[in-house]
Amino acid sequence: MNQAFWAATCFEQDFELLETEYSAGTAWVQRGYSVGTAPVQRGYSAGVQRVGCGNSSMSSDMHSCGFTSITNIDYSAVCIKAMAARHRGCPGMDWRQMDARLLTFAEGSFDVVLEKETLNAMMVEEKEPWRVSPETGETVRQVSRVLKPGGRFISITFAQPHFRKQRHAWEEFGWSVRHDAYGSGFHYFLYVMIKGEALSPEE
Repeated sequence: MNQAFWAATCFEQDFELLETEYSAGTAWVQRGYSVGTAPVQRGYSAGVQRVGCGNSSMSSDMHSCGFTSITNIDYSAVCIKAMAARHRGCPGMDWRQMDARLLTFAEGSFDVVLEKETLNAMMVEEKEPWRVSPETGETVRQVSRVLKPGGRFISITFAQPHFRKQRHAWEEFGWSVRHDAYGSGFHYFLYVMIKGEALSPEE
């Protein structure tokens, strides 16, 4: 990935447009909690990590609804600096420049890891969706490592299940895989991986 590219493109879109685009961010998270056996507790006890936060308002939407322990990471230092300044009045929000393939957090640090189209951006130069490069696959391994037992990895994407489920349904990650769809005609797909649950035979 080219860090200069992400720094240059980070703020091409207007914040008002982005806030409209991501106004349903918290609804996505709540929907992710309902796909599975039991909801994750909200509030300060639920540590959330956002991978590839960019300049969207999803984190601030979540913060407003009670998810107030959120660690946001992005590859672009320019983006992180600007977003930290923009949300300086949000206690419990942390902003860090970090490569998602090289997470520096300790094992079992988070109750929830959330990404929206970050994996798609990383896979744009891959030759086929079922076989990605080792360094792209390392992002998913890192997510699994930093999740607590019973924690959830929530992935929001346009990628259809016959492409994406095969990417997530690996026994080495130590989680189950479920998915749901949202929208009519043109769908988003929501994938929820629960750490510590076994893959089903269908997965």
